[in-house]
Amino acid sequence: MLSKQLEQRENHPALSGKKIFILSASTFKKALDPEAPKCLSLRIEKLPGGESVGYAFQSWMGEGFPIHRGDIFHTINRLRKLRLNKRALEVMEWVVRERPYRLKELDYSYLLEFTTKHHGISHGEKLFLCVPSEFQNELLYNNLVISCLEKGVIRLSLDYMKKMREHGHPISYLIFNRLIILHSSPGSRKMIPKNPCSNEG
Repeated sequence: MLSKQLEQRENHPALSGKKIFILSASTFKKALDPEAPKCLSLRIEKLPGGESVGYAFQSWMGEGFPIHRGDIFHTINRLRKLRLNKRALEVMEWVVRERPYRLKELDYSYLLEFTTKHHGISHGEKLFLCVPSEFQNELLYNNLVISCLEKGVIRLSLDYMKKMREHGHPISYLIFNRLIILHSSPGSRKMIPKNPCSNEG
């Protein structure tokens, strides 16, 4: 099972680590622009639509600034508020690929969140299986369930909730809040059992 997961990881574009961003001479010149924003998140937000996030990271590092976990999390929270899901996904794909710091569960959680938002649940499920086993924990499970509920895939979310219960993972109150909202919707009410964590059905 482990060898299969490692093979899947090698083949997953977000985790393979095979892409390398090369900074051209013209791009390096732009990196030294005194007018460039002094905040990494703003630098990424101001990128033109067709520009790679790699340019923002390389220009940031070209000016002597390290890339810290806090910079990335601040950037992701900003992009989420702006609903720039594709750009947020690009940021996390770069982080997982280039590894500017030691990755933790929250990094993979963000990658999973924006993969499902931009590409759909099936891509999120595939990514989940490719994440190192030590990070396939309650945070990632809760994230996957919430993503399923946001997409309206109720039965699948209930299946993952049962798996969480089997593994002893706590279920976030955010999931139950979402279920309550969905239960108030006439179209979804029949699909949600009274006890979504039961072993029945």
